[in-house]
Amino acid sequence: MTAPLRLVLVDDDELLLHVTTRALSREGIVVAGFCNPLTARSAILREPPDLVLTDFEMPGLDGVALARDARATLGDGCPPFVLWTGSRARLPREAPALLDAVIDKP
Repeated sequence: MTAPLRLVLVDDDELLLHVTTRALSREGIVVAGFCNPLTARSAILREPPDLVLTDFEMPGLDGVALARDARATLGDGCPPFVLWTGSRARLPREAPALLDAVIDKP
């Protein structure tokens, strides 16, 4: 039997975080949801998940900076990072090198 996917979901929009966490959990994904990207960073560095799905623009630490920090600290042990955003045009140039995918928010 295959272990379920462990996902860290980071978004400062509490309603979107709740709805998305619930939908993914129904699909058998183990979701740890965080509204605070600094708290999420601590959790990711402490116990890297299988995948990180993060918003871009958040107070305190944006999604690209979160990916940069995790990659710098975890190196080859860093999980894939998927950024979901409504602000694709504002992504910094370094984003493609740090992210495994970028998707648009609904």
